[in-house]
Amino acid sequence: MAPLASNLEAKTVRRTDIADIDLRERDLAETGLLWRFCETDGSSLAIYDADDRLIRCNAAMLRLFPELAGHLQPGRRLEEGIRHFYSLALPDRGKAELETVIQSSLSGLRQDGTDYTVFVPGRGWLRCRVLRLARGGWARIWQDITASHVARLGHFDIKKTLGSIGIGYVLFDANQSFVSNNEIYTRFFPVVEAYCRSRNSYADHLREIAGSLETDCAERLLRHTAGSAPQELDLKLRLAAGGWLSLEQRMLEGGGTICLWRDATRQQEYEQHLKQLAYHHSESGLPNEANLRQHLQSLITQTRDITLICVQVADFKILRSTFGVDIAEQILILFATRLSSDSNLWLAHLGTSDFMLVLRNRAPHVVSEVTDRIHTICEQPIAFGRRQVTLRTRIGVASMNDSEADIGDLVEDAEIAALEADSSDHRGPVFFDPSIRTALMLRHEIEGDLRRALQNGDELWLAYQPIIQMQDGKLAGFEALARWSHPTRGLISPADFIPIAEWSGLIVPLGQTVLRRACEQLVAWRALAPSADLFVAVNLSALQMAHPHLVSEVSWILDQTGADPRQIKLELTESSVMHNPDAAIRVIEKLRHIGFRISIDDFGTGYSSLSHLHRLPIDSLKIDQSFIRPLTDAARNLEMARLIIELGHLLRLEVVAEGIERSSHMELLKGLGCDLGQGYLFSRPIPASAVQDMLLADGLYHPADPSDQGARSSS
Repeated sequence: MAPLASNLEAKTVRRTDIADIDLRERDLAETGLLWRFCETDGSSLAIYDADDRLIRCNAAMLRLFPELAGHLQPGRRLEEGIRHFYSLALPDRGKAELETVIQSSLSGLRQDGTDYTVFVPGRGWLRCRVLRLARGGWARIWQDITASHVARLGHFDIKKTLGSIGIGYVLFDANQSFVSNNEIYTRFFPVVEAYCRSRNSYADHLREIAGSLETDCAERLLRHTAGSAPQELDLKLRLAAGGWLSLEQRMLEGGGTICLWRDATRQQEYEQHLKQLAYHHSESGLPNEANLRQHLQSLITQTRDITLICVQVADFKILRSTFGVDIAEQILILFATRLSSDSNLWLAHLGTSDFMLVLRNRAPHVVSEVTDRIHTICEQPIAFGRRQVTLRTRIGVASMNDSEADIGDLVEDAEIAALEADSSDHRGPVFFDPSIRTALMLRHEIEGDLRRALQNGDELWLAYQPIIQMQDGKLAGFEALARWSHPTRGLISPADFIPIAEWSGLIVPLGQTVLRRACEQLVAWRALAPSADLFVAVNLSALQMAHPHLVSEVSWILDQTGADPRQIKLELTESSVMHNPDAAIRVIEKLRHIGFRISIDDFGTGYSSLSHLHRLPIDSLKIDQSFIRPLTDAARNLEMARLIIELGHLLRLEVVAEGIERSSHMELLKGLGCDLGQGYLFSRPIPASAVQDMLLADGLYHPADPSDQGARSSS
């Protein structure tokens, strides 16, 4: 800011409003000239040094603030004076409120050119300007502007002012007789124009206005104003012709009533929109969780015959990654339309892909019939363009018992049952049982421990199950299998933690860990036995296949470990590939371009068809062990194995049989031309340290101990 300058001659200055003078533009070099200026002008002046200590003040300052005489002494700090002044001027303010006022005043102490107006009780309106001095320090100039301020307020026209901002008003005196109104008031209510001219009473106006409102709003207005005297009101009323008006009725000091009317149509529409957002799902428009709880709270006052059916779309993340967000949400809305087809069920859309259906019945046979029908609906493919998409859903059911009063518990019970449906063996609906909650708590504990184990890395390790060439018994490779040694629970079975990893999404980082460690081990084995042409098979989950960065992540792992992708076989489950064959083919082609070999795992248990299978750019099929174990029990089982092997060879694919536990199984599969075999007959999964002996031996398998030959394979 420009400091006060130096070449203005002292002269008489006419009295003027300080707001009209910019002293910084005057060429005043000495504070003495500023002093004479204020003396002539009648303004109050106080000059402070750079540390806000008073240097001097004029007599007008003492006249304006006589209570500060003790603080308007040289050397006294400005803050002390401000605190003393406000403590006297605002005695009824609380400590916190008073401190806020003081801090607001102090904030302008060092802002050059600050110009503000304040009202001081008992003193009137004052204006202050803060100026920075050339040699350092500050000047504060005060002026009493009460007279000019009141004069301006005297010209204030309330009728024009309210009309300019779209507010209609009508004024009544202390006897409830009409005094005045503006044009907007009669525009809102044309029927009262005659009443305004004839100066009718408050009650007459209300009765006439009520005729312009919807019936319920008219009754509400008259009910609120039925007393002997007007009262303060805040109402929102709907016009019979459409639109909304708001009424603010206030009592005036000294008697009288003023009614302020505004057009509230847009505000009401906005509030309705907010209510829609608050109680309805943003994508489907269905009631959301808040709406569900409100509905249940109302319903529980009428009946306890309530059953909740929770339907969760389990693979929505995969659907979104495959088709994109917009298409996935459209598919979800089509699915919701199907669920809402039963008029006896109240449907809500929770979160992203969860639905809750309310059935006003808890009879077991009725609930079972309804849930079976919903299950059938969920299993039907959804036609979307030229595609057909089958959503993988889980259904949980919870009925209200006679002692249950918390609707939150009922909602939670249905959700817990749905989560259990995802981990249970059967595919149908799961009915809530308290034991499920206990199991879920354990699952969450294991999930937390697994997350920690993935971060630390010491507890997770890989076991390797040998894969043998069926015709000559030579070692062909290994399948890498995740193992978890928990510090307190001991060795946790993959059958226990792999489903939890898939359920929680941890299967993606777990799969990355397995692949990285398998690659590191492969490089180490290659250094140990350079002539051994072995591969390592690593499983890829459906979530990994749908992950948008899968290809870049596996490429990064290869770069970090130096592994040869030609020695790595990535095993994909049949269902993960056939869920969306076109997307799977694109990913597989990218992986094969890097150099990986691709195998379809658990073949025969999914829902693949020849129309898709022959298109897949894969290298091998692995026959599921459920086909191998009963090979010697029925001719049909043997024929099924023969067909799969012949199909694989027809498609020029290598065929692997897993779950080989008996020598008779091995001989049959050799006779059928199976290429590779894996199972307890050859070896259980073994740690990496035990593989070294196998690599340094003759390369031929040695049959397992006979006591192991009846055991089931484990992976």
